[in-house]
Parts: sequence; C-alpha cells; structure tokens
Amino acid sequence: MPGDVTDQVINALVTNDITTLGTLMDDEVTWHAVDAIHSACHNRQEVLDLMQRQVAGGLRADVVESRAAGPLVVVGMDLTAPEGVVPDLPPEHRAYMVITTRAGKVVHLQDCMDRSHALGLAGIA
Repeated sequence: MPGDVTDQVINALVTNDITTLGTLMDDEVTWHAVDAIHSACHNRQEVLDLMQRQVAGGLRADVVESRAAGPLVVVGMDLTAPEGVVPDLPPEHRAYMVITTRAGKVVHLQDCMDRSHALGLAGIA
C-alpha cells in the first residue's frame, strides 16, 4: 500500500535517516528538481548521495502536509538550511514534492514549484 511506504519515507525525511530512505527506494528511482533539465538523479545511489550532502550541510525538513492519490503522494515540507546548501533555496522555504510508489518502493520524486503545482501533478483537486 502506498501509504505505508510513504509514511516511512516521511518519517525518514524528518529524521534525516538516509539509510532507511535507501531501503524504501527502487534501484532505478529518479528525482527531478523543478527544473529537471539542470538537476536530476537517475538511480538510488545518486538520490542518496544528494540527500546525504544536503543533510550533512544542515538541511532539515519538517513535513507539514501529505495527501495521497493512489500511488502518488504530495508532501509539503518546511525546509531550513544554511545558505548555499541547496542552490537557490532561501534559508527557510516551504517546498512541495510528489512521491510516486510502485510495489512498495519509491520510484520517483518530483520537486514542484508550489502546492498548486504538486496537487495538479498528483491529480488532486
């Protein structure tokens, strides 16, 4: 069930548990930034490497919202990070992501411009 893996992902994001995140991701998981042309990860190791760098640099996430639509889940997070840890991200920022699951694994992470964009991608009115 998508909710089970998504709940585990959300908990791992909040606690910066990169090891657990790795066990929840498909080998070929992808992660696209809002501007996917310039920033994308194409497999689990690339995703974990990026997350590890961000966490080591001080990025913290506080999940403020999650809404499921089948295998898609919109996650809203308040992010805090020292300047420069995440390019073009202010020290405090509300971010939205759509997480796609399949067969109990995360297969895609998509950063979104805002809440409306995330809800639209997930087909949530």
